[in-house]
Amino acid sequence: MSTHSEVKPFHCEVCGKDFATKQKLNIHCYSHKNQKIHKCTICEKQFNRLRSLTLHTVAHSDVKPQQCMECEKQFRRDIDLRKHTLVHTGEKKYKCDFCDKRFRLRIYAKEHMKVHTGEKPHHCEVCEKRFSYSGDLAKHSVVHFNEMRYKCEICDKRFKHSASIRQHMLIHSGKKSHFCSVCDKTFRTMWELQNHSRTHTGEKPYNCKFCDKRFSQLSNANSHIKRCHTKVAPSV
Repeated sequence: MSTHSEVKPFHCEVCGKDFATKQKLNIHCYSHKNQKIHKCTICEKQFNRLRSLTLHTVAHSDVKPQQCMECEKQFRRDIDLRKHTLVHTGEKKYKCDFCDKRFRLRIYAKEHMKVHTGEKPHHCEVCEKRFSYSGDLAKHSVVHFNEMRYKCEICDKRFKHSASIRQHMLIHSGKKSHFCSVCDKTFRTMWELQNHSRTHTGEKPYNCKFCDKRFSQLSNANSHIKRCHTKVAPSV
């Protein structure tokens, strides 16, 4: 015989309702599948779990419940506290693939490895000079800022010469005005054509620093170094 004081130990974390059996709770929870019923009153973002909303609201407040035991600095999230504690512990679990240097964060290790690979993914739109780090490119770009009189009305990029902006506009128009004299393949820019031409000429301007191999593309040279010379790259 059931009573009014029936124990309901199974709690729904979505809406807060309680149930007497696990089976009843599971049946009930199905009704919440993909349903977001908890709404932040500040930014109106919605969540399907009450706990998720509770954790989210911390971002809107000045409450910082996570405290460092060493320096008493406070943080809103546990993950931020864990990253901070590495400053005190000195733990550096991310190792360079080429030398014995270690780093606290993965992103620092990735940035450092460009010293070994010579990778320069950031290039100046004005003079085509290339840089390993975005910060170096930003500093360099200041040199050209006052020189770039011509502005693209589509993407806001700026150029020093009118010929440069005309060349750039081909990217937006889709027009390919540079064609290969060997196979008649067409390209939007002269740089793309020159890159392609190496497949016909056999030119390999990029050499490996550790062996005699040469490559037509910088990306291929970098991949080779990572694949074949990980253990022999000297410490820098």
